[in-house]
Amino acid sequence: MPRIPYQPLDLQEPRELVDAIRARRGGRLLNLDRMLLYSPSLAKGWNTFLRAVRTELTLSPKLMEIAICTVAVVNRAEYEFHHHAPELIKAGGTPAQVDALRALDHTEP
Repeated sequence: MPRIPYQPLDLQEPRELVDAIRARRGGRLLNLDRMLLYSPSLAKGWNTFLRAVRTELTLSPKLMEIAICTVAVVNRAEYEFHHHAPELIKAGGTPAQVDALRALDHTEP
């Protein structure tokens, strides 16, 4: 359980922002969104950034997920890796690729 409680799943305000996030997320709010919505300006910027990452890059879905998983490993962002490793598999990655990414040496040079 997080130290700060998540915003409720049925959060409605700020309406325009919550609706935009739900539209990008297929009608739902993820836990990340529910935390970010404590700061609507941060949530708005994050939503704009992620929409661009997901819809405006020329990378294939597989390469995009490899990049996201790599950044997650380098930053020790296990939550992010946990959620994107299955997306990599769905995009055509293999379990061996996921294991290789997980095993990356992310220590300082």
